[in-house]
Amino acid sequence: FILLKDEQNNKLIPKAIKNRREQGDDSLKISRTIVKQVMENGQAMLLADASSDSQFNMSQSISDFRIRSIMCVPLKSQAELPMGIIQVYTEDRRHQFTQEDLDLLLSVAGTAAMAVKNAQMHEEILAKARIERELQFAAEVQRGFLPADWPAVPGYGFYAYYEAAYSVGGDYYGFIDLPESRLAISLGDVSGKGMPAAMLM
Repeated sequence: FILLKDEQNNKLIPKAIKNRREQGDDSLKISRTIVKQVMENGQAMLLADASSDSQFNMSQSISDFRIRSIMCVPLKSQAELPMGIIQVYTEDRRHQFTQEDLDLLLSVAGTAAMAVKNAQMHEEILAKARIERELQFAAEVQRGFLPADWPAVPGYGFYAYYEAAYSVGGDYYGFIDLPESRLAISLGDVSGKGMPAAMLM
């Protein structure tokens, strides 16, 4: 299985689970002791015979799950910080994992970490593009509140220039025709900047 760290709550979330048994379920058998150590140390771990390994002879989960052999490797970012783990285990006493198996899994983990990071960056780019589209739409809506043309008042000329500090802002101006050929010029400046100010405006 693969666990990835959720940066918002700092928890490990299952992202992929595979059981080689055709009729097997996809439930996870996680030894939190091993996962915690790999995440904290950033080092791969191989337990050829987990049930007799002195490091984990007190781990109840290994005994309860009947885990016989385990490999657990970190998925590292470019900053060499673990962003998750890949763990492979077996319940078969006859087949213990070797250093060669661990080296292969480390190679897979390096490629997987790059793929995960690329996918995360892709999601961030899409989210940023969506926000930019929404802000562009908000800016167009906001400009729609402003006068499209100027009043015609003999002896007077009008000019205005509007540019928000961010995509949208809290400034407003307008012209209101009043009875008896009078004209009101309105100016508004909401305190603050950006979307909160624009919403209030």
